[in-house]
Amino acid sequence: MKPILISHGPLDKPSEWPSLMVQSPPTVDVEGFQKQIDKIVGTTILNEPIVRLRWARECRKWVNIEWDAFGNATKGEFQQKYCAYRYDLPGDDYVEISPPRWVLEERFEPAQYEASWDASRYLNVPTDIPSPACRYCKLLDWIDPHKSEGVINICRHCGEMNLVPFVRRDMVGPAPRDGWYNLLYVIGVFSKHTKNKFGPWGGYRVPDQSDLTNLRRVISLRNKDAECNPHEPLSPAALAQARAWGLQYINEQRKAINERSTTSIT
Repeated sequence: MKPILISHGPLDKPSEWPSLMVQSPPTVDVEGFQKQIDKIVGTTILNEPIVRLRWARECRKWVNIEWDAFGNATKGEFQQKYCAYRYDLPGDDYVEISPPRWVLEERFEPAQYEASWDASRYLNVPTDIPSPACRYCKLLDWIDPHKSEGVINICRHCGEMNLVPFVRRDMVGPAPRDGWYNLLYVIGVFSKHTKNKFGPWGGYRVPDQSDLTNLRRVISLRNKDAECNPHEPLSPAALAQARAWGLQYINEQRKAINERSTTSIT
């Protein structure tokens, strides 16, 4: 087993992260740090943390991966919620590699996201290709790429909407019944950045008192925002934004790693 307690060692080398996936997280007083978080943010009536400290690899999400002809899911799996990149395995298989970093996640209650979750869990997947000519004006070269989107194609000649046959595919399954955690906006991933010293994920860093101070500031500013009610239901747009907060940072780092994959991932 490779040691993972030295910040300039395997924890900071993406090429070695696959070997860390079977090891325990570095030693950190998670329970003690969580108690301090709870003093700042509070807990639910069931004593669940509103903001929690987690090792990124332990954060997983359910994703459907196979469907029948009607879009009903026939197979799904838990995947890494915060995926840095995919490591290829023999037989066209792969494993998702999460960054070896501590993260803060914020809890949302079912009443906040159930309605918008159900409204956004499906993806319209075409079951055929657009016809060569517009079904209305019969002209060729008719699809307007600037106005068409998904299964809806707009004719550049007559402006009519042509709908491609599609099926509504269930992508993420029903909303979680016992609460949903997502990357906390602003703070999110714990890492340190020094110019020309670490890669795109920064260096490994243990959460400390400065992070609690920052968390206290963030929560205070949010509580002062009259337009922000952390307990109100999430609209589909707000749910999409919440998911985007978690994905934006991850995608930026994944893109950077892919760009340098020929040298850093072998």
